[in-house]
Amino acid sequence: MQYSAAIITVNRRTLAAILVDSEKTYPAPGARLITDAQRYFPTLPVSLLSPRIGGFSRSFAHFDTTNIIKHIKLA
Repeated sequence: MQYSAAIITVNRRTLAAILVDSEKTYPAPGARLITDAQRYFPTLPVSLLSPRIGGFSRSFAHFDTTNIIKHIKLA
């Protein structure tokens, strides 16, 4: 499966953001996707983001995204 990804900088932190379906943001599938993505982004932290549906989005990462998720525009 192919995913859209981007290298973004939010609050002076550079990370790889990958757009996935909402069900991929849960720990079991999310951890596998992050492990796979690290082959392509070996030096960056990776965050999985689901598209906004009804004003709500989900994310998964191995780091705290609380302070940066609100600054990411998925458009």
